[in-house]
Amino acid sequence: MLRFLLLLVVVSLIYVVVKYLYIVVSKFLKHYPYTKDNYIVKNILLVSDTKYSFIDFIIIMTLVYLAFYSNFFKIT
Repeated sequence: MLRFLLLLVVVSLIYVVVKYLYIVVSKFLKHYPYTKDNYIVKNILLVSDTKYSFIDFIIIMTLVYLAFYSNFFKIT
């Protein structure tokens, strides 16, 4: 159980950092002159909200499940 909780904390922290960096890069690209009027920057990158939703929870739990039951990430 301790292994699962440790894995949950690690995966959650990594997910939060990656999501934060994604939002920072998206906002930077929105203000950058060459990509300001780009369709992808306007409509796709900035769709992500800073609030955490149930979808984020599902993604975190899926990653924890995959890491917990895979042979790639073993905590002994």
